[in-house]
Amino acid sequence: MAQFTPFVRILKGLDGTVELWCDSDQEISSDPTIPPPTMFFLPQHRFFNMRLPTGVFILSCFLVAALYHILSPSLKRDSEPHPWEWAENVDFVFSWVNGFDPEWLARRAKVCPSCPMHSTANDRSNDELKYSLRSIAQYVPWHKGRVVLVTPGQVPAWLNPAHPRVQMVNQDVLVPPEVGFTANTFVILWYLDRIPGLSEHFIYIEDDNFADSPVHPSTFFTEDRAIRFFDNAHFSRPDARIQNATREQADEAYQRFLSGKIRDGYGVAGQHTSAALKEVFDDPAAHFIYPKHAPIVSRRSVYPVARLLFAKYLRPMHADTRRQPRSVLPTETLRSVALRLAAENPELPPLAEVAPPEECASRFLSEVVTDDAARNEALFARLLGPERGQRAFFSINDAMGANHEVGGRQLREFLAARYPVPSEFEK
Repeated sequence: MAQFTPFVRILKGLDGTVELWCDSDQEISSDPTIPPPTMFFLPQHRFFNMRLPTGVFILSCFLVAALYHILSPSLKRDSEPHPWEWAENVDFVFSWVNGFDPEWLARRAKVCPSCPMHSTANDRSNDELKYSLRSIAQYVPWHKGRVVLVTPGQVPAWLNPAHPRVQMVNQDVLVPPEVGFTANTFVILWYLDRIPGLSEHFIYIEDDNFADSPVHPSTFFTEDRAIRFFDNAHFSRPDARIQNATREQADEAYQRFLSGKIRDGYGVAGQHTSAALKEVFDDPAAHFIYPKHAPIVSRRSVYPVARLLFAKYLRPMHADTRRQPRSVLPTETLRSVALRLAAENPELPPLAEVAPPEECASRFLSEVVTDDAARNEALFARLLGPERGQRAFFSINDAMGANHEVGGRQLREFLAARYPVPSEFEK
């Protein structure tokens, strides 16, 4: 049997070595008229051991080299961690209540006798949560983390609670024991960091927010992992009455509310929040900015710091079973604390930033559904037609009254047409 010995080593790499071998019984002549000995392509590779004629081998070398040159940059990129890979596992947190549930209405009436014995705009459910999750599945496909639903023990009928990415959390386990059952979402939102296993970065989304186009992680975070806030430009003047109120102005507004001269309880709470910020930070220029009605990006570690700073304002809220005008607004306060911490600790990794005004205005839309059926129809036609996919998110707040059955039906029909594909979280 002929013995084969290495003739020349051609290429190393690609997890192997390519060598050119020849029959050891043959001699290589310097006379160009004498054909060379038979040679073979013999890659020393753990997966294969092939022999090819010399011509095929040479052609193969060129092809392999060209292919490696083309693919090596992408192969290297694929082997390295993606700069946004960490964002895939952040938690998306939703709060939800079914205000049509008789048992829930009875529980609310027990702790809040002054609350109405029917659903209201704050707690009505028109399956917004189902379509919000569909929108996330469609336009935020990079998200692989948990979907956390904070509810008063309720589970949506269409939801598959056994899905491995779904976590149901009863709101009662988040708030302090003295709070007990509450319909006061302000209090609940102050304690979201107590969700078991909550990621440090997380995104809180109210169920009336819907993704409208592909959303990149950079919408929510910076490259160095700071969270991004979105201002409501319409209410973001620092000198505005509510955001920049003093303690005297806040107390006066509260008395006017009690006497029935003003009815905007949320605005009164905003003035109380502004005054509290000035007092806690010992800064007469401190004020808050109304956030866009959009996803709220948060850091879990900010919550206990904020609760410690605002403890004397938060404790009285524990007894309020519904939203009250003397509340310290959670989202606005937590945002202010995060920005203050970032400004006063520049040596630490970036914590938070405010998105540019033009981005806040163009990338997020806030709308309402009302008792005006014609107006609703025109709104939904726009969102399904020329304005479809023009923003990152849009929200449709419930501003319906006595005609909520008609408006609710219009809303459900619109959402079903806009997001017809079920998400993996549904039964």
